Amino acid sequence: MDHLGRAAPKYDMNITVVGYATFSFPRGKVITRQELSVPIDGDLNEYPFDEWETAPLIVEGTFRNTSASANPAAEVVPLISITWGQLQDYKTEFPVSTNCLTTNDVNIAGQASIQAVISRTVTTKIYSIMITTMLWILSIFVIGVSLVILLQRRVAEPPVIAFTAAILFAIPNVRNAQPGVPGIGCNLDVYAYLWNVSLCALALTFNLGNFLFHQYQKGLPPKQSAPPAGVQVHVDEILVERK
Repeated sequence: MDHLGRAAPKYDMNITVVGYATFSFPRGKVITRQELSVPIDGDLNEYPFDEWETAPLIVEGTFRNTSASANPAAEVVPLISITWGQLQDYKTEFPVSTNCLTTNDVNIAGQASIQAVISRTVTTKIYSIMITTMLWILSIFVIGVSLVILLQRRVAEPPVIAFTAAILFAIPNVRNAQPGVPGIGCNLDVYAYLWNVSLCALALTFNLGNFLFHQYQKGLPPKQSAPPAGVQVHVDEILVERK
């Protein structure tokens, strides 16, 4: 410790993350914070059930008593790892966090094994499922209304068309409201979003076609019905104009 109570090694010390980097801390100097970037492996297409994890990181520590002799021996630094993580919308766990291996062999460093597993929080998963379910209910309702109008040969009124169009163009915004949702193309889109958009687009096409067809029918001249077969027509008077 220095005079302010901050951690400072008595001897020169090296902390190595095997395969990544080595951090050196001179004796008597305050141990400062060090940052290291490591790769994580996972499949974003599984949103919101995607899970990411790092490979186990092996941390080794050695220090040298530089005041002992001209050729000091490397000695093991006892290591205890304290791990935590906090990310918004994510849950971070460390299944292998405090395996501290000690040894009296001066040629083998003390080791600590650390691994991080990152997944979505329960709240995120529930919210995503609710959004997906709501989109399915809306799209089935919209296509159901359109089919009823079409099969019963009713007129699709402008308010029905406006409602269908509003649902269609609202679906992308509702889908993107999910926390941390990836771009279009993940498995969730194959199960829900693409089908929801297709159903609403089909319903809007039915309604527009129905409306235009009935408007066209209104513009046609009324048909004159011919007298039924077998009915005699009696003519009372025929006027002939002379020129």
